[in-house]
Amino acid sequence: MDVRREVFWITTWARRLGWSLLVLCMAAGLAAPTPTSADAKRDRAGGLEVRSPNGALTASLTAVGAGCDESVVTIRTAGPAVVHSFTSPDCQNGYVVNQAQWTADSRFFIFNLQSSGGHQPMNQPLWRYDRTIGDIREVSLPGNVVPGAFRLRPHDHLALRVWNIDRQAEAGVEVDLRAER
Repeated sequence: MDVRREVFWITTWARRLGWSLLVLCMAAGLAAPTPTSADAKRDRAGGLEVRSPNGALTASLTAVGAGCDESVVTIRTAGPAVVHSFTSPDCQNGYVVNQAQWTADSRFFIFNLQSSGGHQPMNQPLWRYDRTIGDIREVSLPGNVVPGAFRLRPHDHLALRVWNIDRQAEAGVEVDLRAER
């Protein structure tokens, strides 16, 4: 079976079963298919490195280790690295990066997470790194992110679907990342 066919089947089952596509691809020894993966490559530790479009920054997505797929996100710039760990001591209460992408202007690195232990399956928080202030923060949303891909739009806008618990319905949401503080 060729690599493209393996990626197809892994992607199909990952979506059907709600598993982390990144973790499945890493386990299969394949490069994770991220929308900006033209400059994505594996690092020496087996994680995924995604270069920003302008080439000035690199985001590293690394699993903790054997038997624990929880993620550590590291943004490397010319200055000190910004590191945020989504791990837990028992590898059951942390998060795994599910999708990651740089904006076209390299200002934001956006990624969403999936629970590593099966608790709170609808809680798939969305986070962003803002190059202008040099930090990683959760994006404020009016509900839980619906599993599936987010899409970056021009001018640092993000389109995704959320589940509104009060209304018991999905809704499309567009977020202006520049206004998000």
